[in-house]
Amino acid sequence: MRRTRRTAEDARQIILAAAVELFVHDGYGATSLDDIAGKVGMTRQAALYHFRTKEDLLRNVVDPYLNDLTRTLDTVPVSDRPTADEQRAMLAALVDVLAAHRGVVSLLSRFTTATTIAGLGPRVAGLTTRIQSLLVGSALATDPAVRTRAHATTAALIGVISARAEIPLDDRHQRHVLVEAAAAILASAH
Repeated sequence: MRRTRRTAEDARQIILAAAVELFVHDGYGATSLDDIAGKVGMTRQAALYHFRTKEDLLRNVVDPYLNDLTRTLDTVPVSDRPTADEQRAMLAALVDVLAAHRGVVSLLSRFTTATTIAGLGPRVAGLTTRIQSLLVGSALATDPAVRTRAHATTAALIGVISARAEIPLDDRHQRHVLVEAAAAILASAH
């Protein structure tokens, strides 16, 4: 029987997938490089060939999501006082990105914005504030009720995306239901 060799990129992708699974299941702090390497049938040294440190591995796990999220935020047009339709468009685009990176979103939901690991805290906090600003405009800074609804909306989205109980967000109808629920939170004072 002939063995096939993994390409370096195949090995990286296998390690990344195992890292997401273990980081989400056991937590980042409780997961070692040995655990990840063992899960994919490699040695620690082989994993270190692809990722210099556990923190480097974490950055490689979360960067594709954070980059996709940033690209999405850059492309969804909204005004300073977003209309309900603009909010729904923003929420739909956001839910699509969150659902596509569900494991990473679940992992990041366990970190505080004060964390210094891989520079994640400030980066995630900045993106969250940007999402909230796009959803409600400049009122985020001046109206406590609007700020509360914006925070409740993002918290609800992250909570549903990272829920342990599987909600089938690969179904477009279920994503629409989530968008409408989030839009209802934003509109609750109107």
